[in-house]
Amino acid sequence: MKKIFMFLLVCFSLHASAQWTLKDFSSLSALVGSWKLSNKKGVLHESWIKTSDSTMNDYSYLISGKDSLPQETVERWFMNGKITYTPATVSQNEGNPVVFALIKKEAGKYIFENKGHDFPTQITYQFTDHNTLYATINGTIGGQLKEIPYHYSREN
Repeated sequence: MKKIFMFLLVCFSLHASAQWTLKDFSSLSALVGSWKLSNKKGVLHESWIKTSDSTMNDYSYLISGKDSLPQETVERWFMNGKITYTPATVSQNEGNPVVFALIKKEAGKYIFENKGHDFPTQITYQFTDHNTLYATINGTIGGQLKEIPYHYSREN
């Protein structure tokens, strides 16, 4: 029952948010392709494909030593004036997807939000050029605002 309530709450929240166009969604095509970032755990790879005019999918995995570890899958879609970002992370929410709605778009920066989620409540993507992508996740943990940055470069 709790999951149904949360689903309805998210759907209602998406209905009450800004109206976007397919052109707004199309500008996210800059994500299409493969991205990587290196950190102390290994090399994180993200691969975005455009599956239709209104849908994009992502698969990310971490290469750590000889291991390839799945991280998350993401579906981004445009429907009825809404643009959503829906990740399903292996190590969070029992692998269930969480819907974030686009709330702001400006100068290559896209902010997705779900205030009902524990952490993160916001996901931001910002393109500085064709080969550089900065992403952040943020929210509150234990009463403290926490932000985690991700600095990706395009794979050739």
